[in-house]
Amino acid sequence: MYPEPVCKYPALWCLCFLTVILITIFMSRIMRPNTPHAVLTIEHSICYGGHFYVMSCMTDTLFGMTHAFVADSYITNTHHTKSRLLLRRMVIFVYQGLVEQALEDDGMCFYAKPLPVLSAFCLDPDVEHLPNPAKMDSLMDLISLCIIGVLINVLDFRTYTHRAAGEKMSEFEKEQLSRFDCNGLSLSERQSCQYVRGLALRMLEWIDHHYYVRDANFEIVPGFAFDCLFTFVGGLKFYMREAERQEGISGAPNCTSVSLAAQIESLFPPDSPQGIIHSRVFKRLPHLGYILPMPTEYTVIESKKPGKPAFRIPLEEAMLLGETEADKRFKEGLKTNFAMEGIPFVLEF
Repeated sequence: MYPEPVCKYPALWCLCFLTVILITIFMSRIMRPNTPHAVLTIEHSICYGGHFYVMSCMTDTLFGMTHAFVADSYITNTHHTKSRLLLRRMVIFVYQGLVEQALEDDGMCFYAKPLPVLSAFCLDPDVEHLPNPAKMDSLMDLISLCIIGVLINVLDFRTYTHRAAGEKMSEFEKEQLSRFDCNGLSLSERQSCQYVRGLALRMLEWIDHHYYVRDANFEIVPGFAFDCLFTFVGGLKFYMREAERQEGISGAPNCTSVSLAAQIESLFPPDSPQGIIHSRVFKRLPHLGYILPMPTEYTVIESKKPGKPAFRIPLEEAMLLGETEADKRFKEGLKTNFAMEGIPFVLEF
């Protein structure tokens, strides 16, 4: 049996139970994401571990990423920055499979390129990895993946540190980072995150358009997918603020509740429709007691079956949809090589 992951659904802090497992030579152990663990050896040993992402565990993955982001070295010993590429690819794959209906139920590849006749021979078993939004648990994993896609920059440790800085940033680097958002992400990574964010936002729209969710009173919850996004974002801000009050706990390097709020505001400007909804959700968050709804308290029903062929979103449209205010400031900085107050400062990308 797996120990219950920390901070599953009901609250931000949960009681954890300790389970001791003896691992002998040549033995392997697979744990769910968001599972606190430690290795204790009784003699000199080499323990080798790795990580992989599973679609059916995306909600736990989101919570694990959040804990690692807020508490950093207090609970983890690595940032997993390279694995963000895998998460971005998962968002693209699920978007193509569900929204664009690129895969048939029997595994047939719907895209007939380069030749239409080849589509009959393009079997793709990866269709089995697509979530089933008609099941509440799977829907929550899908929404969690979308939240990861939307917050792919916000939850990245490198977002809060100047590209040229070491462990500590100078005052000049802090000011330049604040003005141009020239952080540790490369130009290609920023563009990839922007594209994936656009797909994730469009996928949330697709969920709310094709599925409706009812609560325990059988009342339909309008905009359930986006409500989950804004509730989680509000919970993340609340979590960071509470963690700062705890002695010995520090989050991602150079990240504070203020800089986190600035990144979130870049995603949802206060005067935008999304910003207004986010502000409204954040005000009622302390009364909710959770950062994502519990699947057992809701049911989902398909309201409109996705049709084929589906419209493919152009690259330019996805990039525009995923562009944030920070991305705009970064582009402006590129035009002047991030020069500030008459001081030339060139960054290589």
